[in-house]
Amino acid sequence: MDDSDDYFQDSFVLDEDDLALLAAEEEKHAQNVSENTRKAEVPPPPSKRQKTCHRDIEEPEIVLQIDGTYGVTASAPSLAIDSEAVLIGTNKNLLEDNSHLSTQILRGEVLSNNSVSYASKSQHAQAISTQISSLSILRSPLPLKTTGMARLSSQNTQSPGSFPPRIIARNEDVTIACESDVHLQEQIAALKAQLENLDREHNQAKNALKEAEVVRFAKEGESNAQANFVERQAAQQHAEDLTKLRQTKEAAEAEQARIQKDMREQMDRLRTEYVFKQHESESSNGKASWSSRSRRIASGPQQSPISIPIGMRNWASSNAAGPSGGYSVRQTPSRRRQNFEGESPKISAGTHSAVPEPKFPGFENSFLQSSPLRSSPHRSTSNLELRNNRTPQKHSRDKGKDNARERGANGPFSPAKIPPLNLRPSLAVAYNNPPTDDFIQDFDGDVVINDGSPRRPFKAVKEGSSPGLDQGDFSSVIDSELICDPDGDILLEDDSFRGIDWNEELHFMLLSHTCKVSETLTLHFLLSATIPSNQYYQQVCSSVLESLGAKFKYPSPEKLMDKVAEGFITMSVILWESKFIKHLNALFDLLCSTMIYIPAFTSSIFQAAINHEVRPHPFLHVLSNIALKSLKSKDDKDVDDAEFSSLIHSMLTLVGTIAWTVPEHLSSCLASMLQTEGVLMTLLDSKQSNDVISHTIQILVLLATHSTLYRPLSSVPNLHLDGQPIKAVSTDLSRVPLLERLSSFLVDASPLKHDENISSILNFFVLLSMASLDGRLALLNSSALVPSLVFYLSHLTTLIWEDDERIMQSPDAATRTVQNMKQTLHLLHQLVFPSSSLNSTEGQNTVNFDFRQKLYHAPHSQFNGLAHMFIVTVGRLSYADPPEWLATELQAEVEKITEPARDLMDLIIEGPESDSVWAAYQDANHGIVTEDDDEMEAHLFATDEPG
Repeated sequence: MDDSDDYFQDSFVLDEDDLALLAAEEEKHAQNVSENTRKAEVPPPPSKRQKTCHRDIEEPEIVLQIDGTYGVTASAPSLAIDSEAVLIGTNKNLLEDNSHLSTQILRGEVLSNNSVSYASKSQHAQAISTQISSLSILRSPLPLKTTGMARLSSQNTQSPGSFPPRIIARNEDVTIACESDVHLQEQIAALKAQLENLDREHNQAKNALKEAEVVRFAKEGESNAQANFVERQAAQQHAEDLTKLRQTKEAAEAEQARIQKDMREQMDRLRTEYVFKQHESESSNGKASWSSRSRRIASGPQQSPISIPIGMRNWASSNAAGPSGGYSVRQTPSRRRQNFEGESPKISAGTHSAVPEPKFPGFENSFLQSSPLRSSPHRSTSNLELRNNRTPQKHSRDKGKDNARERGANGPFSPAKIPPLNLRPSLAVAYNNPPTDDFIQDFDGDVVINDGSPRRPFKAVKEGSSPGLDQGDFSSVIDSELICDPDGDILLEDDSFRGIDWNEELHFMLLSHTCKVSETLTLHFLLSATIPSNQYYQQVCSSVLESLGAKFKYPSPEKLMDKVAEGFITMSVILWESKFIKHLNALFDLLCSTMIYIPAFTSSIFQAAINHEVRPHPFLHVLSNIALKSLKSKDDKDVDDAEFSSLIHSMLTLVGTIAWTVPEHLSSCLASMLQTEGVLMTLLDSKQSNDVISHTIQILVLLATHSTLYRPLSSVPNLHLDGQPIKAVSTDLSRVPLLERLSSFLVDASPLKHDENISSILNFFVLLSMASLDGRLALLNSSALVPSLVFYLSHLTTLIWEDDERIMQSPDAATRTVQNMKQTLHLLHQLVFPSSSLNSTEGQNTVNFDFRQKLYHAPHSQFNGLAHMFIVTVGRLSYADPPEWLATELQAEVEKITEPARDLMDLIIEGPESDSVWAAYQDANHGIVTEDDDEMEAHLFATDEPG
């Protein structure tokens, strides 16, 4: 009954005074409890694991227990509330009211709202007391027997001023919770301080980053500004330099023009002075001169003075002293003009009186009874051209001077020879007895002057028309060794050929050559190569320049060429060792041009090593190294692949130039490079490009033209790269690497896309077979050559007789196919049958060749069925008619090779087998043959008789 709630009212009213009194008492009690707690110095409870998340506070679940009391279920998930919040709220509510400890939580709302009713206040008190009861249940393991509200109500009614023991225990718990709350607050404060420090450090780092970016941007901007300034300054300086160079060039050109003008004026003064001196000397000697100036044709250019030999000058004096043949002395003779092209001469009519010769040039004796009459000369206004190998027609009134003309047939007026521009006094003997009527050839054309120099082409020098000179005008002609052109710019020496100045030609070639590798002169590009680790290169370049500068130091051009060639050889070795590929390419280009321009320079290249007894030849050693490295250039990172490919072609071009220009007695020097192991096989390797293979085959054809090189080209290589002989050399002559490789091209033409390369290979074999008997035997001993020729010939005949569309649609392809077929058949015929070109000694030593054994015992599996292919091929060439789609010329070419094909067939098949082949192709072309055996035999005899 004590626990029954029927004795108490659920609702009671506490006014503000009671609440204030309760609050004051609770504060006192709380102070006492806190002082006792500090004195006891109870250590704080150990820190517990706190929840990281909390659920919202929900209403507690009140249930009716078995004993009839109310309780709160502790395991309900809705009671999972924040313990700290409940403790804090409970502490505050207990300090406000002993019976309803949670009323103070809503105190602010109660105090602020004065219009709240009494019922609402009691409901709030009950709700808070229920929460406190649930909190006490959570702290105690056992559920409460009675409701907290009833006990609290009874205690409050019995003694309002006293606190029950349970309330005191709860206050202690609240105190402990407050202390833990203080500890948590301290930790939070410490964490906040750390957070502030971290924020401060973060802000400092951010500011430092911004400052670093500002500094970096400033530096970049400064560097960009500096670079722009340098570029602008360089551009400005470049523009100023260009302006200065342009001004200097203009000044130099103006100075050059002024000097040329002065030279022309000086030449005119000298010419005039010389003319006056000549006239003075002639006047002092008593010679007559009718005119001191040459008359000019209005339309013709200025005539340069022509030197007249002494003998021609004596003609006039001889006539005056004692004329022969009854001719009287002519006062003013009129010279006929010599005409070409069959024109009739225009003879000026005039009277001739025997008067004494005038003593003063240009004056006549006015005291005589009658002045001498001069016939005015008639000159043609058209200029005549002097041509080579053309006989001018001479018209003369003197018929008794034919013998004199015959004596002068080899002179300057010979009909078969062009007269020279000037006649030396040394030729005057031929003109001591000239004809009475003097002829001076008048010409106005292009005279070809050639001194034999290869760098001076036939240059046409324009000469002016000779003025209309009478006999007395000979004295006004200048006897000089130099001839000036109409403008006075060029001085031409006498026309005698003194030979080619090879020193000058070498200077011109080396100092004016340019190549594709550099935009400057080749020699300047070679001198600009800086090799830090090798100072010897600069010394060699200096020696080459010194040799070119000392023109008269060497007694002969050969000595100068040997010195320059020796320097170029050393430069090539240094450039190759230093991997200066571009400079080495330029040097090869310079050597090629020099060897073609001056063929004697090739001999100097080989003679330089022979004089020093260097083995192997250093220049050929460099060429061999380039050939061996041609497949390994891609693996070398220091070498550009494109530059090295260009170097390979330059090297091959240089070898071809040497093969063209080397003398026969020095061609054997190339054998060391050809006999070096791997040189030719590397260049002909299937990994090489088609251009390199084609270029190499062309070089082999050029090398095969030298009879001294047939042995290294048809034998096994026996030298190392350093020139030392190989100890274990293969003696199997049936497997020569070069012949095997070229024969493989005939069987498998995949590396070669052009028929010209196959034709070059066939030409190479022909040259070797014609070089000597040993060359022919080397080709016959090859195990692959003859089968390859038969295989390739079978391939060509198949293309023609089986109507291949590619051949039928291309006339050029058909022509090349027929030509290669013809060349292959003739080569095979020349190898099998002894050549008539060999001399008798070699013909006696000719070994019979077993052609059948080559066909039926071919070593390679790809030649299986070779005998059958041979019979089909030779049968087509012997008995089958050419296809009708071939051109008429090609059909005639196919018919011409019938006889060689039959000669080869007779070595393999004969008798009935040959008749069967003939019948097979006759059936194929003309249907079934109806003639009997007798007619066939008669037909065969008839066809064999002409052969």
